[in-house]
Amino acid sequence: MGLAWQGDKIMKKFFACMVALMVMSTTFVYADQHSAMLEQGDSIALFYGADALQQAYAVADSGAVITLSKGKFAGLTIEKSLTLVGYYGFSNDPSRATVISGDLVVSANKTSINGVYVTEHLRLYNVSDCTIRHSWLISLNAVATGGMIHTNTIVDQCVVSTHVSIPVCAWSKDFVIKNSTIRMDQAEINNPNPIYLVNNVIYLINNNGYASKDYTLPYGIFTNNIFVYTNDYDYSVNADGRIETLSQKYANTYLNNAWARCRVSDRNYNNNRNYGTLASVIDDVTIPQDSIFAEFHYQSLQFPAYPINPGLGSDGTPRGPLGGTGFTDRPSIPRITGRDIDLNPDAGGKLNVKITVSAE
Repeated sequence: MGLAWQGDKIMKKFFACMVALMVMSTTFVYADQHSAMLEQGDSIALFYGADALQQAYAVADSGAVITLSKGKFAGLTIEKSLTLVGYYGFSNDPSRATVISGDLVVSANKTSINGVYVTEHLRLYNVSDCTIRHSWLISLNAVATGGMIHTNTIVDQCVVSTHVSIPVCAWSKDFVIKNSTIRMDQAEINNPNPIYLVNNVIYLINNNGYASKDYTLPYGIFTNNIFVYTNDYDYSVNADGRIETLSQKYANTYLNNAWARCRVSDRNYNNNRNYGTLASVIDDVTIPQDSIFAEFHYQSLQFPAYPINPGLGSDGTPRGPLGGTGFTDRPSIPRITGRDIDLNPDAGGKLNVKITVSAE
């Protein structure tokens, strides 16, 4: 069936989805129109229309699961510990996805967001143990109140296409980004807590706003990443052979990353890097851009990124999003991906119905 069964929890979610879908008639309204399914314990409630998300959220309790159809929904501030699941949000094709049109603000601990395309900011307040997976984020940001920070946040198999902002790195502890394709802001950040970036493609863009500066990265531990960096707008600033400065206030660690200079003209750039005197660098390598991607421009971020020859990371799997814990294009909960309904009964008077379900 295309479904990897993983015990009672998956079975329960599968049958809950099946029950919900069957009661929506053979027109499959759930799959084709705005809808939200709210699961709380053993109960299921269904909501329809462009405000279905807001309706479901209004009556949800902590621990609930809200599953959205594809379509465009208004932004939301999440103040309850719940799970929000969308459809195909990791694709750069909003017409196929669950789209949150506006800010998605997380201000509750243990919030899980999966499979949504957020057109504005995803903002984290003083929260802990939150997970963001399989989503396309224009911007990942944070807001600190009263000196508090977000802790134990995991971003997994996501795109951040405009920037992983300075605040989300500065106001964090035990912050992990893995198996993702991201663009990072650059700035000196005064945070003694390192962030952990593992098996990502990281674009460092020296655009007009930073044209006179070298590159800086947040204090972090960088493992098995592929860095692609360019001054896309002003190539006269970085003359051939210039040393890129990657130093930071604290001692960054770089383990088995690959670095590629993207050329936007016929100029050739050396890939010299100054990691700073405090940094720990183990087995970092430089790879020509053409051996990483056949074509590259940061405005067309690919996810997952498919490097041609990324080499193996320190764990023996490929560098970038396809290594480490990996990338899957299957959703985290069962989804109906195909249906075949024979409207003519067989000799026994029965209708033949074939349902294809996909999940991790």
